[in-house]
Amino acid sequence: MILEKIVVGDLSTNCYIIGDNAGLAIIDSGGDAPQILGALKKLKPVTGNPSPVTAIFLTHNHPDHIGAVGEMASGLKCPIYMHSFDSDWLKEMLGSKYPGLHNMEDREILKVGGISLKVLHTPGHTKGSVCFYCQKEAVLLSGDTLFAGGIGRTDLPGGSDEEMVASLKKLMLLPDDTVVYPGHNGKTIIAKERGILKTMGIL
Repeated sequence: MILEKIVVGDLSTNCYIIGDNAGLAIIDSGGDAPQILGALKKLKPVTGNPSPVTAIFLTHNHPDHIGAVGEMASGLKCPIYMHSFDSDWLKEMLGSKYPGLHNMEDREILKVGGISLKVLHTPGHTKGSVCFYCQKEAVLLSGDTLFAGGIGRTDLPGGSDEEMVASLKKLMLLPDDTVVYPGHNGKTIIAKERGILKTMGIL
């Protein structure tokens, strides 16, 4: 599996390129489109494919996670996927500039080359927040729901303490060794975060 992290924008958001030599997807193109395109160019010898990007997947609709999505989608001629609870806001932002927006729902399976990603709806940070889980590789891309040593904010529009707790409990059902790649800062594992959440009184 290919999994590359690019830190973009003023809030140092993690943008990920995920897939294999049969296809790639971008997760959270939050800003700095030339930097993301440069990372894709470096992967070209690995994939052997001049246009390997099949889609852009978005964990939620905050500007630091979607800032470059219009430019990226238009340039790469690929569709955008977002949960239906957040997608109306994205349509308003992009207007006619996006080539195709697809709603994704809880437990839907997204294919990227030979990689399967399960959509996990995890509201709390926003109503349409999602994580992407690859069971085969034991990888979770958690957006702004779960961080290393912390959780996403719930005091912004669409946030909810109750929904966040329910979403975190859902993620804690994943295997201990699942590697978590969050929307900001470094990676962690589920076992470690489960212990921290218990200490915080969330679980």
